[in-house]
Amino acid sequence: MGPLWGYFMGLSDKRHATDVPDGVWVVMITPFDSDGGIDMRAYAGLVDYYVQSGVAGLFTCCGSSEILAMSRAEILDVTHHVIDCTAGRLPVISGAIVYDGDVKSKADFARQIWDLGADVVMITPNQFVAPDDSDELLDERLREFLEAVGDDVVLGTYEFPMPFARRLTLPMYKWMAESGRFVYHKDTSCDIDEIGAKIKLSQGTRLKFFNANLQTLLASFRLGGNGYCGTGTNYCPELYVWFWDNFLKHPERAEDLQQYLNNFENQVDWGQNYPASAKAYMGLRGIEITPRCRMRLKSVTDEQVRQLQSVLDGANQYHQVLAAAGGQEVMVKKPGRKRGVKL
Repeated sequence: MGPLWGYFMGLSDKRHATDVPDGVWVVMITPFDSDGGIDMRAYAGLVDYYVQSGVAGLFTCCGSSEILAMSRAEILDVTHHVIDCTAGRLPVISGAIVYDGDVKSKADFARQIWDLGADVVMITPNQFVAPDDSDELLDERLREFLEAVGDDVVLGTYEFPMPFARRLTLPMYKWMAESGRFVYHKDTSCDIDEIGAKIKLSQGTRLKFFNANLQTLLASFRLGGNGYCGTGTNYCPELYVWFWDNFLKHPERAEDLQQYLNNFENQVDWGQNYPASAKAYMGLRGIEITPRCRMRLKSVTDEQVRQLQSVLDGANQYHQVLAAAGGQEVMVKKPGRKRGVKL
């Protein structure tokens, strides 16, 4: 990760001139209290957990954060609070992902996030068009947004699949890469041919490619991608850090880890109730967080908590194997709190 990043926090000229670091980026979850409000107090421990895992940066106010269930005011409050809790230890990027208002309103909101100190402001194609709108209209509105937001704001793109998927075409991606305005792309295409094409288009530009799809992750690393930004970071971020740091040095172990993580993902997200399952898993790791979500999800049961504990025990053993293979410590430091899950 970039050791000097903290010096650039809050300085728009420095943020504009500095590239985001390669590696593993966390898609931050949002802790909620018993009344459904955002538990701001819990963020400090959550950020410390991420920092100790060795990740390159934090992406707050994203899909994993349940941004569709957050108001504009809450997005601003969370962005400010995460930046404050991080205290320059990691770069923070934040989503300006809102669906109400016209393009000018969306640009004004993105500017507010930038002014809070976010290192990159993330936007998603589907916030600018309806499901059946043309690529030409999307292109027109993205250009209008760039003009309205101001040329000092550093931007990133996120192909957020909710409430409907809208991917960037390759010509649109090429334009973004060549514009010099975009430095971060989180990709959800899950298509290795499209991934390879986008990585190639990024070469020689400031736009960096981060894959969100686990099944194509190792292949995207080998094609020249810049890292990972996906839901797995909310279960075992240190495994993904090892993956990124060692896929060239230990290619056979990396192949094994790719398969292990594929199986891991299948074991922890039964019934598609992420991020509740990730919050329960974090609780078992000693993080002060409950599985409460605003999204309508299946509840985490006592039996599922027992299953998660079994998965965690296996992951701890695998951590030790990787530490021996890579010659480095993989285990993340446990918080002082007694481990457990409050349902």
